[in-house]
Amino acid sequence: MRSSVGARRSEILPLLSGAEAIRVSDLAAQLGVSPVTLRRDLRALEEQGLIKRTHGGAVLLYEQGEELPYELAREVRKEQKEWIAQAASRLVAHGDSIIVDAGTTTAAFVRALRLKRDLKVVTNSLWVVQAAEREDWTVLCPGGVVRNKSLAFVGPDAEQGLANLRVGKMFLAFNALCQDGWFYSLDSFSVSMKQAMLACASRVVALGDSSKIMKEGLIRLAPLSAVDTLVTDEEATEAGLAAIVEHGITVVIAGPGRVRRLEPEKSRTGLPTEAQI
Repeated sequence: MRSSVGARRSEILPLLSGAEAIRVSDLAAQLGVSPVTLRRDLRALEEQGLIKRTHGGAVLLYEQGEELPYELAREVRKEQKEWIAQAASRLVAHGDSIIVDAGTTTAAFVRALRLKRDLKVVTNSLWVVQAAEREDWTVLCPGGVVRNKSLAFVGPDAEQGLANLRVGKMFLAFNALCQDGWFYSLDSFSVSMKQAMLACASRVVALGDSSKIMKEGLIRLAPLSAVDTLVTDEEATEAGLAAIVEHGITVVIAGPGRVRRLEPEKSRTGLPTEAQI
């Protein structure tokens, strides 16, 4: 188990999912920490609005698959999102034009680009706009209706604002990548906007932590074939990653201070080739 406080607190939320309540003693045993340490973690998660402590235990305050407000969502698997952001930042060069989807991982990614010069950034996210405050960057944000939880522009006006744009790469956020080979999102407005963004980009990079890989989704967004590269974290299963590579997708796997890359080309053994980036 990781010693990082942030990583441990991210692990607590999936353990609470689907249960009415879990006792502190049981959670502490699963995580390999003392009840005193766990109570401190639960207090912090309650202050963030993610859980409610009960007598001797805790419950989630949201349904599984429900969209969280941005300021809560960014605390979930925060460490893994930072790994992904740093790895994805290596895919951007000085002077690039990119379109960035709304999401907590994509916002972390834009913050990781702080040393890149002269970027042109298109986004529908006010959080990404905030993260992109650089004097030598050009930032374009289409109009439309703002969704309250995500502070992202959606709707026909926002989609029309993208109609005449063309960029080098899109960085896509998603809620699930299912075994059927499709990316999924939570609502039709977001799906329509993401699809309009996909049409603007020459290449597409999907950013999503391992909790979203090979999971069930709600509304189909795009097939794996629409994406060139997936960046995820090292907690994704090898079987899941191999299945993605078999679809011809490059997979970048990020961890604390290390990144590896699985290419779709086959080696002589018939296995995906692996390289460092």
